[in-house]
Order: sequence, then C-alpha cells, then structure tokens
Amino acid sequence: MACSVAATASNQFRQSHSLAVTPLYAYLTRIGTFYISGANGKFYPVFEDQPLGCYRSIEEAVSDLSKGQTFSARDTNPGELGIPDDLGLWKRIGA
Repeated sequence: MACSVAATASNQFRQSHSLAVTPLYAYLTRIGTFYISGANGKFYPVFEDQPLGCYRSIEEAVSDLSKGQTFSARDTNPGELGIPDDLGLWKRIGA
C-alpha cells in the first residue's frame, strides 16, 4: 500500500475526491459494492465513500482488496467477500 496509515489515505482521497476522483471499476458483494477509483496517478479501493487504502496501480489495489490487506469495510475483512483479483471480473465503469 502506497499510503501507510488510514488518515493519510483518507486525506488524500478527500483532496482528490474534491478535484476529480473517477470510479473506474465496481464489484458487487453481499455487503455492497466496492469501487476502484483513481485520481492524480493514485488508486483507491472504496466502499461507501470511504477509502480503504491508496495505491500506485489498479492491480495493487485490487490484489490487496481481494486478499483483505486493506482497511475494513463495515467491520468486515474484504478478503472474506470473494472479491476477485482479476479485473476482468469487475465491471468497468469509468475512463
């Protein structure tokens, strides 16, 4: 993870979000939809408008999310939700 603490990821996401964070991919799970958003060369796994980390590549973001190596979502480890690390199984929604 390029951002090592939640506050840093959250602050970077908020700053980017106010500028132009673009949702790029979406994946529906039993607790809701996870997104991979991007801005300014960084990528964020997002759940319910909360960033779960900050990465230098989409592939890293998806890989860590699928393994549960991100911050929790609704007190649930994302690695327990069957999120695939293959972007081909995600729905592409952005540029």
